[in-house]
Amino acid sequence: MSRIRQAKAALLDRLEAIVRELVPGGRKNGSTYTAKNPARADRTAGSFVVWLRGPAAGGWKDYATGEQGDIIDLVALAKATDRKGALAWAEDRCGLRSMAEADRRAMEAAAAQRRREAEKHDQANALRKIDRARKMFASGSPEILGTPVETYLASRGIPLREIKFLEDSFRFHPSLEWWMGRRDGVPGPRFPAMLSQMVDGEGVPKALHVTFIAPDGRGKAPVEKPKLMWPATSGLVIRVTRGAGNRNAETAAKLGKPAACGIWEGIEDTLSVALAVPELRLWAAGSLPNYLHVPDHACVDGWILGRDNDWGKEQAQALFSRAFEHFERTGKPVTAVNATGEAKDMNDLLRGE
Repeated sequence: MSRIRQAKAALLDRLEAIVRELVPGGRKNGSTYTAKNPARADRTAGSFVVWLRGPAAGGWKDYATGEQGDIIDLVALAKATDRKGALAWAEDRCGLRSMAEADRRAMEAAAAQRRREAEKHDQANALRKIDRARKMFASGSPEILGTPVETYLASRGIPLREIKFLEDSFRFHPSLEWWMGRRDGVPGPRFPAMLSQMVDGEGVPKALHVTFIAPDGRGKAPVEKPKLMWPATSGLVIRVTRGAGNRNAETAAKLGKPAACGIWEGIEDTLSVALAVPELRLWAAGSLPNYLHVPDHACVDGWILGRDNDWGKEQAQALFSRAFEHFERTGKPVTAVNATGEAKDMNDLLRGE
């Protein structure tokens, strides 16, 4: 086994302690650890995540910048060094330089067995989560007109009945638990909710975007994070409208009828664009970092990327530039579009703000 693999195995053998040492002050939540990025002026925890279990154990990602890496990269990040320096630190920290060969071989074998067991467990767990997300979506009603979903969207300046070619991606749930409020076995508060299905490049449902709504429908629910996505959403999109021809993506591809596709971050922005340009196929990525992972599709012959005017931070600008390059690699034309004037985004523009 190479030095780098030995160091990784040793770090993973004591992963949680190592992560807390490298990135102090964070919070464990199931299989992840959330903290402030140790290498930048990160004001609040939330965007920097380290995985503690499963095939991704030791991996980390900063959702604010799109940067990511493995456990050796985490050491390099926290210690402000390169991978060579991180390797030396790991060997010293784990006592590898003085470890007997027999102990080293035993450590490697144990680490390999743990990886196999963790991968098997996490694959099964991931499938269970996807199944639960599908069941949660199915528990909602496809009849969203006349519900708090319509009222909520109207409060955002979006008359739902005027949206053309709407995808069957949305459901209404009259009383869904805001699970972020769950404490010590006590369920969180319940609110009406808009359920939005997230699919992969083949249209297979894999996750859910939930917007928790105020009881009267006039705005979001009064909680810290009224919009949640679950479980893993990388590479998934919410298909919002079908565009001219009213064909779903797979049918358009099969018929050889590709057209431009617009990608915006949020559902409200995407619906706002749908009002103005009903002939455009539109998908919502759910987050700016997910722009980097939106898959190409044969139904698309060009991309239009929505860019918010409040993405003024250096990290957001760099992330959008990388996303633009990601779409350029499909070999199809790519155009970036901002809201005009002082509006923050397309929904603010629609509402005249």
